[in-house]
Amino acid sequence: MPGKIDNQVYLPTGDPTTSVETAQFRDELGKVYNAPNHRRYQKVQYEATLTQAAVASNIVYWKDASSYIVTTDLTDSQGSRNTVAGVLPTSSGTLPTANQYAWVLQEGDSVTLNGTTVNFQAGGKIVASSTVGVVTVTAQATAAVDEVIGTVHTAVDRSGGAGTVVCDINIPSRL
Repeated sequence: MPGKIDNQVYLPTGDPTTSVETAQFRDELGKVYNAPNHRRYQKVQYEATLTQAAVASNIVYWKDASSYIVTTDLTDSQGSRNTVAGVLPTSSGTLPTANQYAWVLQEGDSVTLNGTTVNFQAGGKIVASSTVGVVTVTAQATAAVDEVIGTVHTAVDRSGGAGTVVCDINIPSRL
């Protein structure tokens, strides 16, 4: 049944970061899985016509939250940067392609994300950037205009070029 928490999920590889399916073994689309490592994942399906390939440590957006379909392209999302569905696995994970089913990370500490070219100060509020798939930061003591999806865990200066940033994330599941 979609939209429920279930810790008895089917993970073909035993790991949600590498479990990608071309067809569902069980009807788990939309289910939420609380992993033993204190991370929360939700099973989603990638849109049939991906215009941009999945990139490790990028965020994905809801294309159709009611059907648990996600996209890598912000312009294909449900309308804005406030439609973040989750984070793709790091480079050690398996990246899904069009129409595949996979788990996106929605909550966890010390998560590696791709960031814009700004200075990420520890404790800063993480929001989706207007650059597809990456995040940016709202300065401390500044109210975030967009949906906050996490906080900077480890400070890093990316003003010299884009790269990764370590964050604690908490993206709402769509149940």
